Amino acid sequence: VNPRENHLSFEEEECIIQTNIDRQLVIQDKIGFNGINEKELFVYNPIFNEYLGCYANKLDKIGKLVHTKSLYIAIPGYQTPYKIESLYCDEGFSSHSDPLRPCIQRI
Repeated sequence: VNPRENHLSFEEEECIIQTNIDRQLVIQDKIGFNGINEKELFVYNPIFNEYLGCYANKLDKIGKLVHTKSLYIAIPGYQTPYKIESLYCDEGFSSHSDPLRPCIQRI
């Protein structure tokens, strides 16, 4: 295991505290699953998704996240993508909070 992979940023540590997630779960996702195909092992975990959402918002605020029109956002350094669940859009499919983010559900 690369020691750098066990290092978590200040933002990651803040989100661990904020979401009360197990730190080992975060590190495990960052280092992978011992060469096993991670996509086959991925099971949606709402707590981990909440953590990824927290971290994605922090990355966005410091300009280190690129928006796409996908419901899944690849978070740098993580195997599991963040699934956007709570962004609502108007009739024109525009978000009230962020016009670059995709619509989950129309208002």
